[in-house]
Amino acid sequence: MVVGILVTRQLGPENRGAFAFVSLVTAFGATLFQFGFANGIRYFVSAGEARAKECSVTAFLGGAGLGLVGAVLIAIGFANGLLGESARMLSWKQFGPVIASFPLLTASMALSYVLLGDSRFGVTNAVQVGRDLTMLLFLVAGVLLGGLGLSGAIWALIASQVLSGAATVVVVVVFYRPNLAFDLVLSKRSLAYGIRVWLGSLAARSNDRLDQLLLSLVGTPGQLGLYSVAVRMAELPLMAGTFVTPVLFNRIAATRDVAERATLAGRIHRLQFFVAGASILALGLAGKPLVPALYGAAFSSSVPILWLYLPGIAAAATQQVLGTVFSGGGRPGLASTTQLVGLLIGLVTLLPLVSWIGGMGAALGSSLAYCGAAVSAILLHRRLVGEGVLRHLFRVRGADLRWGASALFDGATRLRMTGTAVFARSRGRSGGV
Repeated sequence: MVVGILVTRQLGPENRGAFAFVSLVTAFGATLFQFGFANGIRYFVSAGEARAKECSVTAFLGGAGLGLVGAVLIAIGFANGLLGESARMLSWKQFGPVIASFPLLTASMALSYVLLGDSRFGVTNAVQVGRDLTMLLFLVAGVLLGGLGLSGAIWALIASQVLSGAATVVVVVVFYRPNLAFDLVLSKRSLAYGIRVWLGSLAARSNDRLDQLLLSLVGTPGQLGLYSVAVRMAELPLMAGTFVTPVLFNRIAATRDVAERATLAGRIHRLQFFVAGASILALGLAGKPLVPALYGAAFSSSVPILWLYLPGIAAAATQQVLGTVFSGGGRPGLASTTQLVGLLIGLVTLLPLVSWIGGMGAALGSSLAYCGAAVSAILLHRRLVGEGVLRHLFRVRGADLRWGASALFDGATRLRMTGTAVFARSRGRSGGV
C-alpha cells in the first residue's frame, strides 16, 4: 500500500490510468483466455479425482497453449487500435513485454491452481508474497529512484509476474516430480467443468473490471486513474474473504453432507459480513480526508467515486462466500448464474452511466451489478437452508466471533511453531552459527 501510494503520487492520474489498463489486461485477460481450464484442474485435484503429480504437466501445457491464443488476439487488437484510449498512450516497447509474458502468466496460473487444489496454501501464499515484494522492489527502483515513470511501473509488473511464474514451476517440480505426460482425458474433463465455471469467473471479472474496461475505452486515462485509486481503496474490506475462500472451497469440496456445508457456509458468511461491514463503514467515514492525504490533491475527485462503490463491496462480500460454496459443492452453474445476473445488470447500466458521469457512473453501475449478483446468490442459497436464510447469513452471534478469534489464534500459533521449527532446523544444518 505504501509503495503503491508513493508510485501513484509520482505517476499522476493520467499515467496511473495507463498503468491500470496494463494491470487490467493481465488480470482480466488471464481469466478470459483460460476458459476455466485452471478451475477444472483445481476441482478434480481437491475432490481427489486427480493427483497433482499426474496433472501438473497437463495444467502447464494447457494453460500455456490457451495463453498463446490470448496473446495473439491481444496483439491484433493493440496493433489495430481496438483497445481504447488508454492503450493508445502506450508504445510497442511498453506493451510488447506484456503480450510476450502472457502464455507464462496463464500457464503458471494453472499450476498455482494445482497447488490450491492440493491445499498447499502456504506455498501459494509464499509465491504471492514473493511476487508482491519483487514488484515493490522494482517499483521503488524503476519509478521512485530511477525516474522511469510509466515504463518503469510496467516493467516492474511484468518482471514480478515472470519471476513468480518461474517460481511456481520450480515449486511444482520440487514438490511433485511430475510425470512428463499430457493427460488428454483430464484436460477435456477440466475444460468441460471449467467452461461452466468460466462463464461465472468471466462474469465475476467483468463485474469487477467491466467498469474499468469501459472507462479505458470511452473515457480518458485521467478518469481511469482517478477511478482505479477509488476501487483499490474500496476493495480493501474484501481482503479477509480473499484469504478465507480458497480454504473454504476445499472444505466444501471434501464435505458430502449438505447440512454440514450449509452450517459452514453460514458461519463463514456471518464473519465475512461482520468484518467487511465494519471495514466499509470505517472507510466511508474516513474517505474524504484519507484519499487526498495519501494520494495527493490531484486524486481528491476519487472520494465521491469511493462512496458510490462501497455499497457494491458490501454485496460483493456476500457473493464472494456463496459463489465459493456453490463451486466447491460441485454446482458451478449456480455460481455462474449469480455472476451472470450481475453482468447483465452491469451491461445495461454501466455504458449509459459511464457516458453520462464518467467514473461516478462506473461506480454506481458496479454497485448495482454487485447487489444484483448478491441477491440472486442469497435466493439460490435459500434452497439449501430453507426459510431463515437471512438470519442464517446475516445474524452475527457471539459464538461466531469467538470461533473466528479462536481460528485466528490457532493459525498464528501454528505459524509461530512452523517458523520456530524452520529456524531450529536451519541452525542445526549450520552448526548453530
